[in-house]
Amino acid sequence: MIIVRNSAKCKKCRQEAVSKHVHDFKSCLCGAISVDGGREYLRRAGNFEDFEDTSLHAVIIGTIRHDEDYKKALEGMKALDEVIKEYEAKLV
Repeated sequence: MIIVRNSAKCKKCRQEAVSKHVHDFKSCLCGAISVDGGREYLRRAGNFEDFEDTSLHAVIIGTIRHDEDYKKALEGMKALDEVIKEYEAKLV
């Protein structure tokens, strides 16, 4: 997994805290939440119920060199999408 953006939004003051590099500890205006780690690691401080994670991640699944590799990768992504949908349906 690659961290593209390390951020969280405070549910109390609605400000987004963004950490851009390692040891870049950032807090929201009211101080209820903090983020740290930049694109190296994800660290949160505060109560889980006080923040909404707005980070962006990317997953590298390998280099696609042939049509057959592409088809296999696409099948894997579709299967993962179904698992995510099933999980989200259980949360409702």
